[in-house]
Amino acid sequence: MTSLQQRRGGLAVVISFATFIGLGLSSGLLGLAWPRMRAEFGLPLDAVGTLLLLQTMGYIVSSFFSGRVTALFGHGVTFFVSALLMAGGLAGYFVAPDWMLVIVCGLFVGAGSGLLDAGLNNYIAAYYGPRQMNWLHACFGIGLTIGPRIMSELFLRGYSWRVGYILTAVVLVALGVVYLLSLKIWRNDVPQIAGAQPTRPASLGATLRLPLLWLSVALLFAYAGMEIGAGQWAFTLSTEGRGIAEAEAGWWVTIYWGAFTIGRILFGFLGERLKLVPALRVSMIGTVIGAFVWWLNPSDFTGFLGLALLGFAQAPLFPLLMLATSERLGAEHAANAIGFQVSAAGAGVAVLPGLAGTLARTFGLETLGLTFFVLSVAVFALHELILMQRSQRAPLVRPSGAD
Repeated sequence: MTSLQQRRGGLAVVISFATFIGLGLSSGLLGLAWPRMRAEFGLPLDAVGTLLLLQTMGYIVSSFFSGRVTALFGHGVTFFVSALLMAGGLAGYFVAPDWMLVIVCGLFVGAGSGLLDAGLNNYIAAYYGPRQMNWLHACFGIGLTIGPRIMSELFLRGYSWRVGYILTAVVLVALGVVYLLSLKIWRNDVPQIAGAQPTRPASLGATLRLPLLWLSVALLFAYAGMEIGAGQWAFTLSTEGRGIAEAEAGWWVTIYWGAFTIGRILFGFLGERLKLVPALRVSMIGTVIGAFVWWLNPSDFTGFLGLALLGFAQAPLFPLLMLATSERLGAEHAANAIGFQVSAAGAGVAVLPGLAGTLARTFGLETLGLTFFVLSVAVFALHELILMQRSQRAPLVRPSGAD
């Protein structure tokens, strides 16, 4: 591999990391912005669900077809258009005179983020290794942490919630310009299986006919709902269900996400030392143990330790599941399958936390811990079922430039 290829490969990774910080940044704004948005537009508390629904719809549809889009236009062009699409939606929040336009803009934000999320997951999975994949998702956690801090500082200085969104739109425009200037560095070849003939990307129909795909989709659906749902409901369960002070509960929710982000950084350092299947199994077992202790809650401190373990153990799951897609389904199906899996993850985030809330309202708040324990067991069981049914495949030979 030439030094030019090495530099191009390294630059692609840096741009990918910056993009995931941008994705996390945009995702971290709404929690703080919503009370002021609601007051400005005169909306009920649960109206945010409409915005989230439109964003999720755009995200699911675009990520579902991301494999076809990148096959037609290439990675660089797809990322360029996606960044501008997302930036346009965020800028729409800044200028929107009414709530209806905000909702419409949410559809564009979701569509752009879905293409970037699925496309970059596919790119790093195809050409790099566990280190880059874990750090890619750690960057999302960094952005998710920075976003609320930015919005909070703007409020302290008397600025509107709209300023946070226009600043994020500027970041996405800058990323779009970077993609436009770097179109030549993005690879579009399909990684090959050892000893096999060169392959082309499979059609959507061919990928959808794979039974293992649907098990993978179910796995990502359950995992994503567990990851986001636990973080979303931990504060409510602690304060309203277990009588813990808000300040203490707030710190432990921060620790949950902090352990999650630190875990991804740590697993990134482990890099190629990780063997995918054992690493996934150990992490899933840790997730089951953490969720069980959090649900059982023998004491407040022990319960919170379980929550922290749940966050840490989940850290490598999404990156490693994306990375293992080629080995599960074949390199020719990877781009399509990753898009489908990212769509499933978006659907899990949209559906399962809400379902957990419905169960808690009906049967009591303590069912929240039980719900996430059941999801952790389901994730482990689905992964083991995939391993049992997976047909024997030759190991994937990563192309030149992979770490």
